[in-house]
Amino acid sequence: MHGVVHTEFAANDLKSSSKFFYDLFDWKIEPFMDNYFTWSNGEAGGGLDSKMRDGTKTMVYIEVEDIKASVAKAKDLGAIIHLEYEELPHDAGVIAILSTPEGTPLGLWAKK
Repeated sequence: MHGVVHTEFAANDLKSSSKFFYDLFDWKIEPFMDNYFTWSNGEAGGGLDSKMRDGTKTMVYIEVEDIKASVAKAKDLGAIIHLEYEELPHDAGVIAILSTPEGTPLGLWAKK
């Protein structure tokens, strides 16, 4: 628990970004939503996001047991909460987005 479970990269053009990551790393790339593709290398995975929040270019998600409790604890520790709770499509879990007290973007993910 609390390991990195997902990494997203900003992708203004999903098709060209998909081609780049596939050609460079041989990643499996699949459409997930209109503005979002998933990638997998067999060991790790993440996404290519054409609508990345607040100019972020890369987002790392850490797995937590309870999103709401983790957001409350992060807030108590000085984090800025940008997205408190969002259910993902296809039963892919729930997320929260925050910035550490130093301003580093960080995503939290939990099973639904």
